[in-house]
Amino acid sequence: MAGKNARAASVGCFLAGCFTLFLGVPFAYLGSIARYHYGPDSIHAEFTADTCSTILGLPTCAEW
Repeated sequence: MAGKNARAASVGCFLAGCFTLFLGVPFAYLGSIARYHYGPDSIHAEFTADTCSTILGLPTCAEW
């Protein structure tokens, strides 16, 4: 829109789209990459077992 002519504006828009594609998209996926590697299904996940589950049938639930 601020180019000297239509060709300069088109090249600027194309370059901005390429920068968005090559810089913006990888940063947008950082959250999903972190969840994949460190999320609840990874080997780094930590959780405590629910001993009050009726499926387990453990009598220690009332001792909490």
